[in-house]
Amino acid sequence: DEENVGGGNDSQGGRNLKPSKTE
Repeated sequence: DEENVGGGNDSQGGRNLKPSKTE
């Protein structure tokens, strides 16, 4: 994803705008 809103470690290299609860 280009931008992960509320996302964690994105496999496609999305930017972590918010900390994820699941690692």
